[in-house]
Amino acid sequence: MTADEVFQRAAIALAKGDATAAESLARETLVIAPDHAEAHSLLGLLLVERGDRTTALPHWRRSAQLRPGVAAHRYNLAELLRQLHDASAESEFRAAITLAPAWSEAHFGLGNALKDQGRNAESLVAYGRSIELNPRFGRALYNRANLLREQGRVAEAERDYGAALAVEPTLTDALVNRGAALGELHRWAEAEECYRQALVQRPDDADLHTSLASAVLAQGRTADAMQLMATSERLAANPDLARLQRETLLPPIAESHAAIIADRERLSSVLYHAARNPRQLDLAQLHHSGLEPSMTLAYHAEDARPLLESYAAIYAPQIEPLEFLPSAGTVPRIGVVVTHGHEGVYDRCLGRLVERIAAGKRVQVTLLCSVAGANVLRHLRPTFSGEYLVLPARVDEAAARIRDARFDLLHYWEVGTDATNYFLPYFRPAPVQCATWGWPLTTGNPRMDWYVSSTLLEPSDAESYYTERLALLPSLPTCYERPPAPPAPANPAARRKAFGVDVTTPVYLCVQNLRKVHPDFDGVLAALLNRDRRGRVVLLADEQPGITGLLMTRLRKSLGANAGRIGVVARLDRANYLRLVASADVLLDTLHYGSGANTVADAVACGTPLVTIPGRFHRGRWASAVFRQAGMNELVADCVEGYVDVATRCAADEPFRQEIAQRLGTFGGRWFDDPQPASDMEAFWLKCVVR
Repeated sequence: MTADEVFQRAAIALAKGDATAAESLARETLVIAPDHAEAHSLLGLLLVERGDRTTALPHWRRSAQLRPGVAAHRYNLAELLRQLHDASAESEFRAAITLAPAWSEAHFGLGNALKDQGRNAESLVAYGRSIELNPRFGRALYNRANLLREQGRVAEAERDYGAALAVEPTLTDALVNRGAALGELHRWAEAEECYRQALVQRPDDADLHTSLASAVLAQGRTADAMQLMATSERLAANPDLARLQRETLLPPIAESHAAIIADRERLSSVLYHAARNPRQLDLAQLHHSGLEPSMTLAYHAEDARPLLESYAAIYAPQIEPLEFLPSAGTVPRIGVVVTHGHEGVYDRCLGRLVERIAAGKRVQVTLLCSVAGANVLRHLRPTFSGEYLVLPARVDEAAARIRDARFDLLHYWEVGTDATNYFLPYFRPAPVQCATWGWPLTTGNPRMDWYVSSTLLEPSDAESYYTERLALLPSLPTCYERPPAPPAPANPAARRKAFGVDVTTPVYLCVQNLRKVHPDFDGVLAALLNRDRRGRVVLLADEQPGITGLLMTRLRKSLGANAGRIGVVARLDRANYLRLVASADVLLDTLHYGSGANTVADAVACGTPLVTIPGRFHRGRWASAVFRQAGMNELVADCVEGYVDVATRCAADEPFRQEIAQRLGTFGGRWFDDPQPASDMEAFWLKCVVR
């Protein structure tokens, strides 16, 4: 029997599903004809299908050598080389494309090979060509979506996930990742729907239940989220950690001050028992663990230190600090940590300050961020002269990469706003670690050395609220650049027209995150509306309608009939938002956790009075710090009655308001982009890293 005849029997056996006979006959073929290309190809296929890729490689390599003009042989070899992490896969994919330029699968394979090498821009081109040739290629759409999301192009990724699902509705991974992308876009209701659809296909997936719970919680449905977390807890590989996550959930909008106290007492008890019966952390999963303290603690108007120390008592014993490596070079190396999703606020609040320091060359500044973050930051601040260090997603791996880079000091823009920036300092990847005002709370972490603030921001007893040593710079720690404010409306009629009210209706605008509207502020609004019977209070809606609904429900209970004079405007783009700020008679600062640098800078740029009462903590003192620096103490009240006095005077006394606007403009001329804070921060860094 000839080799071809034996091979035909092998092919028939394979068609019948008899892989054992097919393999035996393929080997028999090669005994008769060692250079039988199709037998090598078939035997390689059978070996790959049973998971023996290494043994399959010489057969597919030989089939490609014997039939170099057959695209399928080159493609099979290329894909196997890619799976074996062999860089020569790229050249084989390119050879297959040369032989079959319109073969979508070959372009897809090339895209995968390029992505494996980290050549993401080229990979996107290859995926794009694959999709151009076959617009219904679900896997190519899915892989491109993953890469786009990794690059920070989340809106484009979400569209590709949708296109992949339109072609392959049962592609569950695309459904899950689309939900994650929608979450990054803060489209949580749509994310919830994706996760619910995915759970139909994976009902026992604990991580999916957790993701769904996060989407539900983001919309303000705390009780529903807890129920979903209970399901996740039953399915989880580590139910103790899932239970801790469920038991530490906090509602984003408090029903009352009493409810806040009750929640804190419950949380304190949970953390106390958790520290005495530690839940074992999975260090490889910290980046999406959800075990970081709730950001809601910042909105409670209470000292967060005891609770944050309780969290640290659970986590610090389980995370071994890294061993330092000797410092590299003679110029101090400073790493500024900016985690994914926080690039925009970092750039606005600290970006110019860090850029100024980097330009001075007295220290070497590196921004530590994600792949997507590096892309965003380069776009936002192309003139930054420092370096970038891209961090892996896993927190433990990110810590090791930072340690290996041998920084003298790490300056965290925020600690506690996501899992990465919360857990990373526990590894202590540098000898000096500093937190700062990006998140205005102590970290509670015993391995964080400094909290960098300002004498202008902190109360006299500030040190008692921090576990870190408190560094009080003489200036406010921002070189804030002037916002692109529009011209102010000429008179009250023009201002009030922007809100759709008549000339006799003063508008008091509060643009703060609705989570900052503490129940105590309800009383301030009641006093204001009782004083000004024609006035209207306008709030800026939350991105999530459920959050707005929760607050308005509470206000209707606490304010009664006056709640009818509180309106809500939809969220706006930056230009229209600034027009709204410029059109308000008065801006209202919230109690306890008030305006930060962004809102105050917008008020100064627009010349709009902002009325404030300094809070007990740093997070309630930005507006008063700026206005006292400006010599405008009349905007800073010391009680609710004084607050109402100032607000109503600004709304009713137009000459006074115009004077305030003019003085804000004059102050802004010297405050915006002031270089002094950069000098103060640089001096502090140099002091910390003296060898």
